[in-house]
Amino acid sequence: MEVLVKEVRKLDYVSLGQRIREARRLRGLTQTKLAEMTDYSEKHIGNVEKYKTKPSMECVVRIANALEAPIEDLLFESLNSKEYLKKPEYKRLLDEYSADELDMLVKMTDRIADIVNH
Repeated sequence: MEVLVKEVRKLDYVSLGQRIREARRLRGLTQTKLAEMTDYSEKHIGNVEKYKTKPSMECVVRIANALEAPIEDLLFESLNSKEYLKKPEYKRLLDEYSADELDMLVKMTDRIADIVNH
C-alpha cells in the first residue's frame, strides 16, 4: 500500500507551550495544580510552557486531558489543516457554535450554493 504525504510539518513546540499556558490560565489552574493532575513536576510543566523541553506525546495527551482541551487545539499550528481554519473568525465560529448548529450552517450554505449555481 502506497502512502502519499503532501507535507510534513515539524512540531511547533513554542506554539504548543504557549497554547498549553493559555489553556491552563483560562481554566484558572496553576502550574503546580496541572503538574499534580498530570503526574509531572511543576518544573517540567514550566519547561514545556517555556519551550525549555520537548514534551513526549504521552505528556501532551496527559496535559490535554487534564485541561479538558482537544489535543488538536494544542497542536493546531503543527497539524496539516486547511489554511482557512487558521483564520480567527472561522475558529471563533467553530468554538461558539454547537455541532448541530454547525451542521445547520453547512446545510444552509450548501442550499445557497445550489441556488447561486443553478
